[in-house]
Amino acid sequence: MIDISFFLLNLEEKNGGLFDFDGTLPLTIFQFIGLIFILEKILYKPLSTIETIRVEQLKEKTQKAQSILSGANFLVDLYNLEVSNIEKKINLLIKQDNLELKEHFQQQLTELNKSSISIIAETEQDINKKTADLSKNEKVKNASTSIAAIIINQVISK
Repeated sequence: MIDISFFLLNLEEKNGGLFDFDGTLPLTIFQFIGLIFILEKILYKPLSTIETIRVEQLKEKTQKAQSILSGANFLVDLYNLEVSNIEKKINLLIKQDNLELKEHFQQQLTELNKSSISIIAETEQDINKKTADLSKNEKVKNASTSIAAIIINQVISK
């Protein structure tokens, strides 16, 4: 064992410097190129295919979402149009109902006016008749009092 350590101590170290081009540099370059080739085949190529598939799926989903969104926007526009049409119809129906109610109330008012006029006329006729009857009764009363006065005068004068 002593001989080997002496042998190792006697070996001289190479004095290369900073850029020593011996057999390790081409070997390192070859190893680097081999590693790049292996990584390209084993790791990068499958990752790039997965990435392209994922990008295509995202594009498809985006297009699908845009078509669904445009359909939803179309339905919203259609809904808003229907709501505005229904509101217009409701306003027209309310106006028609108001006009019909107004006409109905006017008809009822005219009927009430006619019936009240006829009742007033009947009441006026009844009042005139009763006043005429009263005036006849007063004439009869006056006549009876005048007859009674004449009779009393004749009775007293005899």
